[in-house]
Formats: sequence, C-alpha cells, structure tokens
Amino acid sequence: MAGWRMRGLAAIWAVTASMSAWAQSPPLWATVPAVPALSKPERSGYADSGGARLYYAVFNQHGGSPVILLHGGFASSESWGYEVPLLARTHEVIVMDNRGHGRSSMPDTPFS
Repeated sequence: MAGWRMRGLAAIWAVTASMSAWAQSPPLWATVPAVPALSKPERSGYADSGGARLYYAVFNQHGGSPVILLHGGFASSESWGYEVPLLARTHEVIVMDNRGHGRSSMPDTPFS
C-alpha cells in the first residue's frame, strides 16, 4: 500500500511541477519569430469607412493583377513581411490595417 501512495504522490508532484512551469512560460503568441519589416510602399494613405480611418499601402503599383492581403486578429499590415516581396514581383500588392488595428482607427460603432 505504501508503494501505491508514493507513486500517487510522485504523480501529483510531477503534474504540479509541470503546471507551474507552463504557467511561468511566455504566452504562445510571444514566441512567434519576428517578421521582416516591409519595404517602403509606392503609395499609402487612409480611406474613411463606416466611422473609421483605414490605413492601406500599395506595393508594385503598376504590377500585374492586384492581390489584397488582410491580416487576422491582433495583427496589422506589418505582418506581411515575408509575403509582400514575393507577391510584388508579379502583382500589385495592397495591404491594410483592419479597424482598431495597426494605424487604423477604432470606430465609434460596435463591430458587427
């Protein structure tokens, strides 16, 4: 019976120790490798839409067919550092910051 208790206590200790280490590790998003900075766009500006000012930038303005890159949540147009140079070889590439992200403003109205 004592052996069983010791194994149980050892298992509880191992789980507690691993949970403690997990709680002290940085959040997963903080471990993502850095993205290269974008080059200077040929054109950039703001477009007013639905109470927000949306930032956009255009690369290879007179290139082939346009490609629009829209970032996901908690990101910005700066997250396309790998993709823009490759796509801009053969396409006009447009990046933008969604409402409340990057250089775009937060609208007064709720998100839908």
